[in-house]
Amino acid sequence: MTFPNNINGHNYKIKSNAFINSSSLKEVIIPKGCVEIGDYAFYNAELSKITIDGVNTIGRYAFSQCEVLESVILNEGIQHINYRAFMIGSLSFSEGFYKTLMIPDSVIDIGEDAFYGVESLESITINNINKNLQYIEPRAFSKCRNLNTIHFLNTDPWFVSSTDDYSNPIEVDSSNDQKNVTLFLTTYSEYTWKASI
Repeated sequence: MTFPNNINGHNYKIKSNAFINSSSLKEVIIPKGCVEIGDYAFYNAELSKITIDGVNTIGRYAFSQCEVLESVILNEGIQHINYRAFMIGSLSFSEGFYKTLMIPDSVIDIGEDAFYGVESLESITINNINKNLQYIEPRAFSKCRNLNTIHFLNTDPWFVSSTDDYSNPIEVDSSNDQKNVTLFLTTYSEYTWKASI
């Protein structure tokens, strides 16, 4: 299903619970005219492919429990990936069979447990060239058992902390000229990341 670019010339939102438990939708393409995907919009749907272009906000549990997902394409324009948006098991973009994921440069924050339990994920690239990303909440990639690395493009300046108070943060070591860094499992699953203090 391809959603429209606009409705009567206006941007629109996909309402919460709109396609919850849908067994008829297999693929969705959501264009820039859609500004928000509501909470639980596609929860437990039998989707195999998602393409999202420019949606401002992906709501809580929006694609959670979509257990047959094979492809997730997130394009520029997305700013907020909320709590358990893609969780598998009990959360947001969780579950699914997709192995790689590119977080676009437009994303500002990735919510707690956003990709919790996506066991098929092996690699994530976070494109932060323009320094839009401000916050990665705790456990954003927790229980992604096969996730070996996250390639973080431009970490200058980023800090990590085991708590939310940042009283004693650890600066990300990104000594190369491009300020790129590869993160390993214990770092990104247990800690909170923040662009500035």
